[in-house]
Amino acid sequence: MAGLRDPAWCYFVHTFAPDPADDGDVAAWCDYGRRFAAAVERGPLWATQFHPEKSGDVGLSLLGNFVDAVEESRRVTRRSRRSEANPTMDKA
Repeated sequence: MAGLRDPAWCYFVHTFAPDPADDGDVAAWCDYGRRFAAAVERGPLWATQFHPEKSGDVGLSLLGNFVDAVEESRRVTRRSRRSEANPTMDKA
């Protein structure tokens, strides 16, 4: 949610309002009639209750954040695999 304005207005299409068992998994809340989880994140799993592709600049920023996170994860994974393949490699 980095770099998104607060409040960030997003496009919702239906009335499904998830209430996760662990609030620690909630990346964003929405207040619309009642409070519910608008986005969740646990490890590599990210999900939104709204439609980022229909949410204008906010949605584009969110999708850009997702792409950046995936690229960083891939860099970390590649470094880790190289280190495992060559344990004497400098970890700088």
